[in-house]
Amino acid sequence: MYYLLLLIVILYILFPPFAIKYNNYRKKRILEQYGRDNVEPLPHLYTQEEVNEIDDSINIEKFMKDVYHIYKEYEESKQYRDYDKMQLLLGHDLKVLTIEKTQMLERLDQRVIYKSITCRGGGICHIYKYGPVEKIDVILNINRVCYTVDKHNAIIDGDENPEEITYRLTFEKTKNGYPSNCPQCGASLEMNDECKCVFCDSFISNTYGDYKLIFKETLRRANIR
Repeated sequence: MYYLLLLIVILYILFPPFAIKYNNYRKKRILEQYGRDNVEPLPHLYTQEEVNEIDDSINIEKFMKDVYHIYKEYEESKQYRDYDKMQLLLGHDLKVLTIEKTQMLERLDQRVIYKSITCRGGGICHIYKYGPVEKIDVILNINRVCYTVDKHNAIIDGDENPEEITYRLTFEKTKNGYPSNCPQCGASLEMNDECKCVFCDSFISNTYGDYKLIFKETLRRANIR
């Protein structure tokens, strides 16, 4: 038993993909053994009244539609290797990680396929406001069919069975709704009186869509039977 634990620790350190697969295996076993109710409870979702006390410009129903739209475009950008869209949708750290993973699959002649993505609901669970920065945590419940194929379109990871996933996503907006960097040239945001970047002269919009997805965590995951 001691040597088995030692082997697992060594594999964790030397082979990060093993760590990811092992964690997914453990979560699956826990769900199978104890059921879905014996997992960490989900956070409280704000009512519209609670949101209004913090930021009365946010409509939960509209914001969650935008959240689902951003999430779906984010996943599809990985399938179609749309690096420009990743640049627009994601904060720096998540963008770098996503691009690196996508490029690694591209070098291996592999591709992630999202056969279907549908929303099962969700809501806002936290709003942080400090200075010009606003961060919003949301719970998003998704049904999806996702798998990885090789250059011959043979499935090498995952399958065509639908699964239910609950995510915790964090979105950020800075400078009164404007992104902290120009979406076109990437320079630190400086605008003229016409709301254009002073470096590349592209128009900078101020909408819900300017919220950047900066963090994604899977809270629950199970196959649909």
